[in-house]
Amino acid sequence: VDASFAAAGSIQQVQVNARRTRIDVSSTNNGATFNARELAALPIAQSVDAIIQLAPNTTRADPRYAAGASFGGGGASENVYYINGFPVTNPLTQLGASELPFGAIAQAQVLTGGFGAEFGRSVGGVVNITTKSGSNNWEAGAQYSIEPNSLRAKSKDVYYNNTGANPDTDGTLYARNSRSTETQQRGGVYVGGPIIQDKLFMFGAVERIQNKRSGVAGTSETPIDNASTGWLDRKDVTTRYVGKLDWNITD
Repeated sequence: VDASFAAAGSIQQVQVNARRTRIDVSSTNNGATFNARELAALPIAQSVDAIIQLAPNTTRADPRYAAGASFGGGGASENVYYINGFPVTNPLTQLGASELPFGAIAQAQVLTGGFGAEFGRSVGGVVNITTKSGSNNWEAGAQYSIEPNSLRAKSKDVYYNNTGANPDTDGTLYARNSRSTETQQRGGVYVGGPIIQDKLFMFGAVERIQNKRSGVAGTSETPIDNASTGWLDRKDVTTRYVGKLDWNITD
């Protein structure tokens, strides 16, 4: 190996000048962003509400609401939800929004404040979701989960108070909740890839949630006791699906 080394006096010096940035003033958005890889690794429930709870300054909504979350102390009906830039907030109650199969979420952005005019219609917070797209490589995935009744804690039976006003009911059974059961199953698949290499791509996902419940049946108009309301067996099935095509019209 023929090598030649320059004299010490001819070596150039490189000096780097920098300073630590203590406050990021490039963006006014407050919140957090999660991609599909992070959501797959985090031990959370597979729902948008569970993603929201990961961001700072958020909490669950008052249980009297049917859905939604609280951003910065705001009401659950003061938020707005977007999927690929399209508003999907419940137009009737403003509580919650249309949801996608969990496997179709590419990125979820939770904004708690400081967001710009592109995220209007909100005085609480913003949930901005983008969906996955197909690429030049075929990809597929599936998931299944179950929450069996055998692993749930039993509900407690409810008894009348000993008030002395009605000896016939004092201390007697009001609702036998210990016999209640609930089992939830969730399954989903997704697939994406090229229809035409470098030009046309597809992505599709489907998810099915089945919830079976049984227990003492009661309404707000009648007392919740075994004699007057009986037993209720209920099965709720929710099916969600999404399809997406991406077409690069020109180079």
